[in-house]
Amino acid sequence: MGRIIRMKTTLRSLAFLFTASVLFVVPCGAALAAEDQEAPVVSATDTSRLADHVGKEVVVEGVVKRAGKGPNDGIRFLNFDGATRTGFVAAIFSGAFAGMDPIEDYVGKTVRVRGDLETFNEQVQIRVNDAAQIEVVSVPEAAVPAE
Repeated sequence: MGRIIRMKTTLRSLAFLFTASVLFVVPCGAALAAEDQEAPVVSATDTSRLADHVGKEVVVEGVVKRAGKGPNDGIRFLNFDGATRTGFVAAIFSGAFAGMDPIEDYVGKTVRVRGDLETFNEQVQIRVNDAAQIEVVSVPEAAVPAE
């Protein structure tokens, strides 16, 4: 009789461990799968899609039309071709300056900016705190030096 009780206890323990592992592993696996998904690429001129993605991580791609500095030089900006006054802007904070090319060098180039999309003063933006958030995708042919 004692042997049967020990077997039942062992089976209950195994059942508990199995249930606990399923409850732990499945949510963790789902979270990992969500992290592995690539952020959507949205055009800098597609204001409708940009608005739909506010609060989410995205990659915004477009041609830089203008680059500038804020009044205190702690923020720099990349404005994109075809983006309206309320369109997309990359707001680059001082933490990213060291790893970047001079801000004017981005003008005319197709650039991708990765980060969380937010609004500021009715304008959709990504805060750039790390130079790795900005990637030059292509350079106009006229800007490529001849070999």
